[in-house]
Amino acid sequence: MMKYLVFILFAMLPGTNALALDENGNYAVWGVGTKSCFHFTKAFENNDYADYSNYAEGFLTAFNITEPKTYNISGQLSLEEILDWVADSCELKQMHSFERTLLDFIGEHIESRQRRARTSTGR
Repeated sequence: MMKYLVFILFAMLPGTNALALDENGNYAVWGVGTKSCFHFTKAFENNDYADYSNYAEGFLTAFNITEPKTYNISGQLSLEEILDWVADSCELKQMHSFERTLLDFIGEHIESRQRRARTSTGR
């Protein structure tokens, strides 16, 4: 939670890429991002989570676009590994929204993000 708050506060500092929040720090969440972890967990267990997978891809892509010095927030993790992480987190926090859990993922993985694309020379 603290990393999430630090992320929000840092993003709101002058000279940084500000998040598109209203004056009260709120923003609209669309689609399955509004669903609870309980709903995601059930879908994940039934292998019926394509909507969540698509949402996560878009959410993380948007983060990659807006966060300075970030090529890929997931580092070396695959989408399936990210969703496994989310599923584990959701088991513990059934009332959290899917979107909030993705923010938790970002907060926990910000330091291990891939900061730039690999070049063709392997660097």
